[in-house]
Amino acid sequence: MSNRHAVIIVAGLVAVAQSAAPPYFGFVADSGGRLHAPLGHYPRWAPPGPEDVCSAMGARQPAAAIPAPSCPPSPERRPQFRARVNLIRLSLESAGVIVAALVGAFVARRARVSPRH
Repeated sequence: MSNRHAVIIVAGLVAVAQSAAPPYFGFVADSGGRLHAPLGHYPRWAPPGPEDVCSAMGARQPAAAIPAPSCPPSPERRPQFRARVNLIRLSLESAGVIVAALVGAFVARRARVSPRH
């Protein structure tokens, strides 16, 4: 197996890992988009719950701006705390992996080519 193949396999494994544990962000549905916070990477089979969203909101919001919600959320407020996959961050991370794979494949090709005498 050549270096180029190894680079492509590693990039593929990173892409699979990214799709298995994408970045999430949380928001409060009834805030008009004003209350939101990044949550980090979670596995698709165990996405962040309302408690995770609420605690991220409390840590993210400055005290003087919008009042942070009280945690844990009450049972009637739980549906308002939602988590979604952060598609913009996932796209940027995927683009970074693609660029790194292309650079790695180029470097592997250049290292394999011997200089002419």
